[in-house]
Amino acid sequence: MKILVFEYVTGGGFLNEPLPEALLVEGQLMLRALLTDLAELPSVSVCVMLDPLCRNIADEFEVEIYTVQESRALTEQFAGCLADVDAVWPIAPEFDDILETYSRLVEQAGKRLLNSSAEAVALTANKWRTYEVLHSAPVATPFTQRLCSDTIFCPGTWVIKPIDGVGCSNTYKIANALEFEQTLALLDAPERFLLQPYLEGDNQSLSVFFERGRGLLLCVNRQIIYQSERQFKLLACEVNALSISPAYEQLIFSIAKAIPGLSGYVGIDLIVDNDKIFVLEINPRLTSSYAGLREALGINCAEWVLGLANPACEFKASRNEVVQVFI
Repeated sequence: MKILVFEYVTGGGFLNEPLPEALLVEGQLMLRALLTDLAELPSVSVCVMLDPLCRNIADEFEVEIYTVQESRALTEQFAGCLADVDAVWPIAPEFDDILETYSRLVEQAGKRLLNSSAEAVALTANKWRTYEVLHSAPVATPFTQRLCSDTIFCPGTWVIKPIDGVGCSNTYKIANALEFEQTLALLDAPERFLLQPYLEGDNQSLSVFFERGRGLLLCVNRQIIYQSERQFKLLACEVNALSISPAYEQLIFSIAKAIPGLSGYVGIDLIVDNDKIFVLEINPRLTSSYAGLREALGINCAEWVLGLANPACEFKASRNEVVQVFI
């Protein structure tokens, strides 16, 4: 099987632009972790799209490199690579429909997509639609409302976040009316943002495999998040830091039923307060936690994803360690 691996940041998504440092670090982490897993599979050959500035990332791997060209649209070059491969593993941010766009190109080409369906990506990329689906499931998630330019501040501590943002980007903690007005003034399009109450608790994430309406929880991770000047920054993730409880497994069961298009590896961000679990967002792609799974659990996650179609495939962790992944 020949697989095209496409990580958006290192794969030309910012060609002729300064590479965003935070996204580049995370992109390199995930790409190297995935290539390491794929390199162990004898029946797999790999092709990687790379920005000319990022070619050295793949130096240690036996892969075919497609260097992105400045003269052609990235989607055109991506589509051109599809003819020679059997499957595609895209890793891309959800904002601006980026991950959805590349997922749809794979589906339209009739190739195997090694992540969630384009429809599921479109749903989970939109935090408002995700809130509506989870709220109806019902799955606990913070009360959410659409923001607009004439929204009135109510006493309390709030979070303003983009409808299609990634991680902590452009997310603000608001404690009073002045901070609310100042933050609104920073937003070019307030209607593209959401307003949620700020919840105190433990920032966690789940590493999960999904397949056709079923979910398998691999581990529960703790996120180390720093707050500065009303904004949040993810500093690190402690992979496999917490024990799996029936409450987490029931949560995965409910999400799998609510969004059956989820497939392959998915990261789910949570806030946990006094054993009450709230889902903040669903990431239908590899996340930074993936980079620590091999060391934490002793498993090859790529092998598991590629074996999802095999009913006899059973998940077995050979290790139980806590691993820190720094972003």
